[in-house]
Amino acid sequence: NQQWGSICQIGMVKVIDGEEVDRVSWKCCPPKGLDTFDPFNVSIHGITAEDVADCPAVGDMMEDVAAFIGELPMVAHNAQFDASALRDACQASDVEVPQMLFACTLAQARATKLDVANHRLPTLAEHFGITLDNHHDACEDAAACAGVMVGLARQAGHTGSLMSFVHDSGFTLGSIDAARVTPVLRDRSGARRAM
Repeated sequence: NQQWGSICQIGMVKVIDGEEVDRVSWKCCPPKGLDTFDPFNVSIHGITAEDVADCPAVGDMMEDVAAFIGELPMVAHNAQFDASALRDACQASDVEVPQMLFACTLAQARATKLDVANHRLPTLAEHFGITLDNHHDACEDAAACAGVMVGLARQAGHTGSLMSFVHDSGFTLGSIDAARVTPVLRDRSGARRAM
């Protein structure tokens, strides 16, 4: 529904050295109190209350989410939304909010001079030659997002870590913890290295 913490699917793709090495996808029940399935949202993602009736609660999935991510930073398209949704779902489920850093393909793409009509995920996926047949499926969106970040890094000629790519591009990583979601921001520290 319109409440960000009403997560009903989690999809993640793990990328190491620019290559996908693993992916997971789970349907889950949104937290109690956020578990109304709005017809508008269902029309976008296609998941109904019946589809998740026998699935674990999103709060019960957080250990698996944290274990899959490990020490890696998370990447999402419009990442503040995803990070806030994760935090809101944890708080509504009364489970510990996993602490993690994140980067944002939307911010990175907007800061790059790309010949694209807009910076929506399907548009960027097409620009970088990434297949996205089922937009709004969490795992397919995660794979497209990963491909966009890899494409942006390769276009910039970057060969280091994601963290160094983000910083070299003039951004700071965002973060999630129990107290807040700190968004990806322009790095104003003057520490930006020349590209």
